[in-house]
Formats: sequence, structure tokens, C-alpha cells
Amino acid sequence: MAHLQIKQTRKEGRTFIRIECTPKSPETRTLLREFKAGVKELEKKWKASVRAREKLKE
Repeated sequence: MAHLQIKQTRKEGRTFIRIECTPKSPETRTLLREFKAGVKELEKKWKASVRAREKLKE
């Protein structure tokens, strides 16, 4: 079983999430890699929606 440590902070309207996993087993690393990929995909969709909204305003 992995020990997860999650820290969430907010600064200037932004939310930062830091996740640490121990022990660093291959399974834990795989899960963390999948999580990071999901976050990046969500970030891309969010940025695309912001750009689309800005184009509508023009």
C-alpha cells in the first residue's frame, strides 16, 4: 500500500496541487503518471475553452 501525501494551495486565483507517493514502487509510479497525464489533458481542454470564449467576444 502506498502512502499518499496531498497538499493543495491557492495563490492569486490559482490552485496548486502537489502529490507525493511512497514507497516509489512501479505501480505507484504508474498511477502517478496516469494522474499527471489526466491533469494535463484537463488543462488543455480548459485553455481551449478560454480561447474559444475570447474569440466569441471579438
